[in-house]
Amino acid sequence: MWWLILLACPASKPDCPCLDGVVPVSVVIASHAIAPGVALTPSDLQVVQMDPAYVIDSAMRELPLVIGRVTSASIVEGEPIRTERLAPPATEPGPAALTPEGEVAVVVAEIVHTPASVGDFVDVWRTAPAPCRLVVRASVVGLRDGNLVLAVPKALSDAVSAGPVVLALRHDPDTLQPPIAALDCGAAP
Repeated sequence: MWWLILLACPASKPDCPCLDGVVPVSVVIASHAIAPGVALTPSDLQVVQMDPAYVIDSAMRELPLVIGRVTSASIVEGEPIRTERLAPPATEPGPAALTPEGEVAVVVAEIVHTPASVGDFVDVWRTAPAPCRLVVRASVVGLRDGNLVLAVPKALSDAVSAGPVVLALRHDPDTLQPPIAALDCGAAP
């Protein structure tokens, strides 16, 4: 597990001794943990002054440029808001913010007691007419009326949404790879 340690001072204290003569820069940080797919509001954010030597280039520095943007990943309390953790401007909150280009969001109905939640990765298995794996590493991008919303390749969206399917939660380091059509099924039904 990685820990993020920041040397920051509230914007209201520009004379913070931790800066010791260094001209600080403003950085927008999360005031609490923020889930993926959420539109950021002023209550989610605060501006702190930081030593520029510790500020990553992609850190957002102006509050008005961040308010209303949608998160594309989880952000922990105190973490600088970075462009790579935000969906493109004008993205609507929810599953669309988490669905990569070239994929579509598909609601998988009648999921019972699944341990998956937004941000997890699952393999999607078709159960009929013969069991086979449709998708490897589909990402869970939302919940709708108790059902999971998955990002899957466009070519498999009909097969996945037609059901019935079984989801297998993935616990491997490969989750940074894009989802792929599994070879177990051959052509999609």
